[in-house]
Amino acid sequence: MKRHFLYGENLHSVTFQRRSPSDVEIIVGEDKTLFSVSQNCQRINLASLDKRFRAVMARSKDKIYVWLDGRVHELVEIEETNNVASLHSNPDDIRAPMPGIIIKLNVKQGDTVNKDQIVAVLEAMKMEHNLRAPRAGVVGAVDVKISQTVSADALLVHLEKA
Repeated sequence: MKRHFLYGENLHSVTFQRRSPSDVEIIVGEDKTLFSVSQNCQRINLASLDKRFRAVMARSKDKIYVWLDGRVHELVEIEETNNVASLHSNPDDIRAPMPGIIIKLNVKQGDTVNKDQIVAVLEAMKMEHNLRAPRAGVVGAVDVKISQTVSADALLVHLEKA
């Protein structure tokens, strides 16, 4: 699963790949590290062959706060469908950023939407992800239904010019 975060003024793309129930490979740029992960509520322990981290994490909407080594680090999660739409071939398509279940649809075919309006909500990894319109327009098609399971990059909503 690929996620995008702002840390300060820098955008970072991070890939998380589960290798076993307790092992996760974390890839940031060219740096690839396999960590053994354990979590107790908001406390997270990460250990690799040469690195060990103990952190406390809290989340408030799209902001993630990590207490590590006596400092607070603030990350802002960027939703792929909203801010990294150039990765897809058609910027008018709103796609699922990861596998999950559609729990809310706020639009239907023919509706007018504003830029950044929430068009659907995807439940994935026990979290709700708001999927937003990348621009103002008219909903040309809604390709999913509430309670439908979707795969990563599945087409959910297509926009047309207003």
